[in-house]
Amino acid sequence: MSSTFPTQGKPVKGSEAFTLTQLEKTQAHRYVLLNCATIKPFISEFRDCIRRSSRGWRPSATEVERRVNKEFPDWFPKRIQVSRATVTVADHFSCGLPLEIARW
Repeated sequence: MSSTFPTQGKPVKGSEAFTLTQLEKTQAHRYVLLNCATIKPFISEFRDCIRRSSRGWRPSATEVERRVNKEFPDWFPKRIQVSRATVTVADHFSCGLPLEIARW
């Protein structure tokens, strides 16, 4: 059982495969990244990067969050590649989601 995504409940019927559109895949990947406790330290690091890179002005909290939502999914895989000493759960999240998934 995954400690990152513990099983809650069980399927009543079998599963069926379906294909996500590219937009749905992007939205699902962003949701998982921004709502996973394992990734929170990286999000904090990215927020700090945004604040440090804003020369001469302090971005509002709204501006920081807008940039996190828009730019973090692209920044995260690059950050993981920089520190590839060990394979972690974060490595798997940096790759995105498959287009073919199953639902119950």
